[in-house]
Amino acid sequence: MASAVVVWVGDAPAVAQVATASIDTVDITPAIDTFTVTIGTLAVTQDATVNVAATAAALVVKLQAETDGKFSSITWSNPIGGSITAVAKVPGTPFTVALTVAGGIGTVTDFADTTVSSGPNDVSTAANWNRVGSGASLPETDDDAYIQDSASSLMHGLDQSAVDLDKLFILPSFTGRIGLPRTNVDDPDNPYVEYRPTGWATGASNCSIDATNALQVNIDFGTDQTACFIDGTGTPDTIGVPAVLITGNNEPLNTLAVNRALTGVGLGYFADGAATAFKELNVAHVTTPATDVTVTVGETADLRDVSQDGGTLFLNGDTAATTPEAINVYQGVCHIEQTAGTIFAINQYGGEVIHKSPSATTTYTLAGGVLDFQRSHFPGAITNMSMYAGTTVNDPVGTVTWTNDIDLIECSLADVTLNLGKNQTLARSAI
Repeated sequence: MASAVVVWVGDAPAVAQVATASIDTVDITPAIDTFTVTIGTLAVTQDATVNVAATAAALVVKLQAETDGKFSSITWSNPIGGSITAVAKVPGTPFTVALTVAGGIGTVTDFADTTVSSGPNDVSTAANWNRVGSGASLPETDDDAYIQDSASSLMHGLDQSAVDLDKLFILPSFTGRIGLPRTNVDDPDNPYVEYRPTGWATGASNCSIDATNALQVNIDFGTDQTACFIDGTGTPDTIGVPAVLITGNNEPLNTLAVNRALTGVGLGYFADGAATAFKELNVAHVTTPATDVTVTVGETADLRDVSQDGGTLFLNGDTAATTPEAINVYQGVCHIEQTAGTIFAINQYGGEVIHKSPSATTTYTLAGGVLDFQRSHFPGAITNMSMYAGTTVNDPVGTVTWTNDIDLIECSLADVTLNLGKNQTLARSAI
């Protein structure tokens, strides 16, 4: 049975969120209640005064005076008694707020929406999707979803982790962004660290991204299995951050193949982001091996097997669990910057490996290209090393401990370049 097709249209009318709460009772003797309104990690507090109306009014004055963007993006009021009303200043931009009390026996009714936020950037709004053949409808498990022919960004209602799409396509005709920047600059005078979800959480058994005209694309596949293919990245609107950010936590099965990513792909890029574990990463190229692809693997991303046939790859794992078991390099530049763990096998057939890691390597086969340690500030170790004709090892300051002798396979010392620094002893024996 063919999967149903849903297409992002992003044209729902913008509706401002309205939420109300109330201070129901106050206690000022012998303990004094403290009432707290919290958004993200920021809290505004007010001690109880003579009654609920006076306490709510005083708290609202503080809320109105708060300049942090999380609070200043909301209109606060005290319409009657102990009630507090919060209204989004920008329709379609949701907020999450809580009212609590501590210290005495006072009571509150927490914030609840009287009007739910909705708008053209909300993934959870059915009017933003078109189910082919039946009209507006949210994506469901086993659907095929297409993000195309739209400039409307997907920025709110991003937690759709209960949905496991069969296929997800992001096409060049999409010119918006998916996800939120980590720093919210909606009000340039009051930026803040984003407290809402920043990535679209959705399962997708197969995902194809050719987002050459998009801004940032940030997708979290959660624990669902995915095979993700990236053939194009756009122009990121956050300086210094890759154009496509991928997270997902299914190490036995997840795979990522990157064929073209001129503006970068980050796999588990942020150390404090969603858990990331992939079985395979394949980095290739389309036309120009040197520049077609840049991929950065973050410090906490768990990655088992790596294959590189072009581009530039940065491996930054910071624990033994995040150290790849096997790395195969055919072309391109691979920066190994792991700070812990053991790499069981590195097979290099060409390109350049810039080794700046203290991680140990059990077996290194250098069949082509250059292995460079001269930019490393850490002592490393290689247990077994094999070199073939035409290859180069640069370790001029002796950062590497060679547990066993270096083997020259089907070649002599004259056939390789071996720069191990000065005052070295070379032992000769037959293989």
